[in-house]
Amino acid sequence: MADAGARKAYRNVVSSCDHQALKECLDRNNGDRSKCIKEWEDFQRSCAENKRKLQEKQEAGTCGCD
Repeated sequence: MADAGARKAYRNVVSSCDHQALKECLDRNNGDRSKCIKEWEDFQRSCAENKRKLQEKQEAGTCGCD
């Protein structure tokens, strides 16, 4: 059961990352990652923040991961 909870928590983190701006930038620039550095950094920052928030909720017992 712990594995299922961990997988669900991981999916929550991944799905909570805001990837739309990065995807649009890559689409506009034909997949040229060098032109989307700002969007990549914003994406990483968003994921890290959302992961931290999710971990805090899990520690508080309010995750809803069951």
